[in-house]
Amino acid sequence: MTDYPLQKIRRYYESVVEDALAVFSGDPIPVYTDNAYYADKKGEKEFALVRLSFGDMHELTIGGMMERLMGTLIVEIFVPKGKGPGRAQNLGEAVLVALARINAGLYPADAEVIARTGPINGPRLTPLQSAPHFQARLACSIRASYRAPV
Repeated sequence: MTDYPLQKIRRYYESVVEDALAVFSGDPIPVYTDNAYYADKKGEKEFALVRLSFGDMHELTIGGMMERLMGTLIVEIFVPKGKGPGRAQNLGEAVLVALARINAGLYPADAEVIARTGPINGPRLTPLQSAPHFQARLACSIRASYRAPV
């Protein structure tokens, strides 16, 4: 069986964002990832985009090579302008709290993904000129490791 550590780590962070938005709003807000772009040109719907770019992959240690994946996570939440920036801010803060909680997590011994976030920038609110949305944008560095199940 082949493991896909990058996809499992990516899915871990994406699910944190999805869960935070679903819990806060009561209804699932569509979350689109790197491979699927969505744009609501009419400004009628809320949605979020999640992008995760990996950087340094491995680190040399005394005992050999250790996989420690690092990268950047960007979350953009789009809310129709008619709902006001307050909604975008509230959704952005829900994601901020969820991402910050990652660092407080204790992982069971059999956890496949061990994840952390660096300082989180945002949510920065921007009324988009080219689209009928307010945007809440959050960005942070990530550090994660993957252990294949035994």
